[in-house]
Amino acid sequence: MRIKEELKKSGYFWLPENENKKIPGTLSILDGGKIELEVVGLFDESIETLDGNYDLRRVIGHVEKDGFVTLEDCFYKSKNIAFGGISKSELC
Repeated sequence: MRIKEELKKSGYFWLPENENKKIPGTLSILDGGKIELEVVGLFDESIETLDGNYDLRRVIGHVEKDGFVTLEDCFYKSKNIAFGGISKSELC
C-alpha cells in the first residue's frame, strides 16, 4: 500500500467478544502498509495475559471521520502494565 503521508486516527477499540470494554487509542497507517495501534490500557487484564505473548485474532475499532475498522492477526509489540496508573500498549 502506497500512501503519501502517514495516517493517524483516534478512536475506540475493542475485541469482538467483549464489545462493552472499549479502550481509546490511535491507529497509524504508514507507507508500505504497516499498521500500528497504540491503546491506553490492555484488552484483557487477566493474570494469564500478563505472562506471555497474547496474540489477538481480531480488533474492532471506530475511528474519527472514517467509521468502523477491523484489524486482523494483531499482536502486542509492547505492553506497559501500570498497577494503579495509566497503561499504554502498542499493537501491530
